[in-house]
Order: sequence, then structure tokens, then C-alpha cells
Amino acid sequence: MPKPTHVIPAVALSLCASLLMAEEQLVFTPPEGFSLAFESSTPELSISEYTPSGALDADWTRLVTRTTAPGKAGLPAELVAEQIANTVAANCPGAGVQMVASGLQNNYGVAVFFTQCPNSPLGEGIPETAAIKVLVGAQASYTVQYAWRGPFTREQVLEHTLWLRGQLLCDTKRPGSPCPTP
Repeated sequence: MPKPTHVIPAVALSLCASLLMAEEQLVFTPPEGFSLAFESSTPELSISEYTPSGALDADWTRLVTRTTAPGKAGLPAELVAEQIANTVAANCPGAGVQMVASGLQNNYGVAVFFTQCPNSPLGEGIPETAAIKVLVGAQASYTVQYAWRGPFTREQVLEHTLWLRGQLLCDTKRPGSPCPTP
């Protein structure tokens, strides 16, 4: 049986059962009101996307994405963030990237940054901004992203940054990286 790599409290799987079976895991909670809209998994990448409506359509305005990439385990979080930023820049002329913080959270490498695409090719020219957190563990690297299209306020940026802070890696068997208790 594969070990869970994330914990979603809204899912029927209880936190206690997950913690007993798991080792390294991403503790992830979608923002209130968001539901799973898309999920895909290959050996190289697992991705889950959440929207307020639970449907992923071309004109979304808010989107939360969670990824797991086993092939990027152990890399510096800043390097993974740079790779993502380079991908954004290659796909969006005029894109901007702002590194917010990097360091350790719960003894795992993390990097937090914003990307801004002034004319999103997927959003028919609408500006798209994303707050992204990279978390790198021994088993995989993970990203959690809150993206929105159109204008945004300072309050939204603060809200999304605070939400990102609550997403973390933990390990039931690694001293110094405890998982939250229910």
C-alpha cells in the first residue's frame, strides 16, 4: 500500500490514521470553500487543483494547486523555485518573479515567491498572479500555489501568504519535524 504524501482534513481519511501509516507528508488544507476540481498522477508528478466552484473551467479566477515531484527530492528549495520561475518566464512574456522568503520550516527547506504574468496565455490575456511555496523533503519536493486572475488587493496578497504559511511538511519518524496533532 503506498504511503500518503498529504493530509486533507475534508477527506474521509482521518488525520490520526494517516499519521500512523505515513512518514514524510505534506500537511495541506485547501482554503475554505475550495473543492477538488482536477487530479492527475504519473510517476514523475502528482497534481491536484482546487477551485471555489469545484469545477476547473477556462475562466477560473482563483485556483489552488498542489504538486508532488519525487524526482526533485533533496534539492535546495531555492533551486526548485528558480526552475518554476524560469518556466513561468518562458511561457509568459514580461513575467515578474518576487522571492519572498527561503529557509527552513519544520526542518525542511522552503521557498516562497510570487509570480506575475501580465497577459496570461491560458487566461486570454488576463493578468495572472500566483503565490507559490516550495517544500523539499527527502522523498519528494512539493509545491502549493494560490493563483488568481485579474486585479488584486494588498489584503488578498496577505491572506494568500498567511494561507501558504499553514501548509507544511512533517514526518512521523523524523525527530524535529513533528506532524500536527488532531
